Amino acid sequence: MTELEALQARKETILSELSSLASQPSYSIDGQWVDHTAYRQALLNELQTLNELIARAEGPTETSMRGT
Repeated sequence: MTELEALQARKETILSELSSLASQPSYSIDGQWVDHTAYRQALLNELQTLNELIARAEGPTETSMRGT
């Protein structure tokens, strides 16, 4: 598995995890706090970092535009 493939695999895992957290609220049970809001934010931060790393790993891109 290349570095790019590993980054993309992790990104897919995070996206899957985020979709499963979409409707779960934070709660406390037996004195332990489960904070889904903070966890969701941590995943979003990691996703942003992964997107930047993937863009760098894919290399520069060239876009041509033609005006009319």
